[in-house]
Amino acid sequence: MHPISAVALLLALGVVSALLSALEAVITSLREHHFESLSGDDEPGHVRDAVSVVRQEPQTQLLGILLVSAVVNLGLVVLCLYLISTYLPAGGLQKLPAAVVAFGAMVLLADVIPKSVAVTRPKLTFRQFARVILVAQPVVAPIARWLVRASDWAVDRITPARMHKRQLVEGDELETWVEMRRDLGTLDDEESEIIQEIIRLGSKTAKDCMTPRVDAFTIR
Repeated sequence: MHPISAVALLLALGVVSALLSALEAVITSLREHHFESLSGDDEPGHVRDAVSVVRQEPQTQLLGILLVSAVVNLGLVVLCLYLISTYLPAGGLQKLPAAVVAFGAMVLLADVIPKSVAVTRPKLTFRQFARVILVAQPVVAPIARWLVRASDWAVDRITPARMHKRQLVEGDELETWVEMRRDLGTLDDEESEIIQEIIRLGSKTAKDCMTPRVDAFTIR
C-alpha cells in the first residue's frame, strides 16, 4: 500500500472512530428529559424519528455502536502497526516508542476528547447524529439483536442453575447502587435524592406517616 493512501485511510478510520465514540457517549448520557425535549414539535422529523428508535431499543443501539466501533478500532490498530513496521527503520527500540505514542494518540483523539465534547452538549450532538442513526439502524440493529440473544444463550449455559434465580435486592444495596451511579455521573444529585427517598419510603408503615389523634388539631 502506498504510504499516502495508508495515511489517508488511517485518518479516515480515526475520524469514524471519534464519531462513534461521541455517539456512544451521547446515547449513554441522554436522560428522559433530554428525549422529551428532542421529541418536541419544534424538532425536525428525522430527529424525532431517531429519538423513537433509540428509546425503543437503547441496549440494541448501544451494542450496535460498540460493535461497529470495535471493528473500526481494530482496523485502526492494524493499519497503524503496519505503517510503523513498514516505514520506520528496523529496530525494536525505535518502533516500540512509536507504537506507544500512536496508541496514546488514538485513545486521546478518537476516544477521550470526542466523548468529553459530546457529553457537554448531548442534545446538540444527538441532532448531528440523528440521520446516521436512522441510516445505520436497519443494518446494525439485526446484528446487535442476534448478539444479545447469543450472549444470553451463552450466559444461561455457563451459569450454574442456582444462580439463575434472581435474589431480591435489599434497600441498602439499592441506595449503594444509586450512590455509585451518582459518583460516576450517570445520575445527578437531584435524581439520586429522589430515588433514595422512594427507596426509604418502602420501609415506612402507615403508623410512621399518621398523626396520633390526641396530637391532631381539628375544628368542629
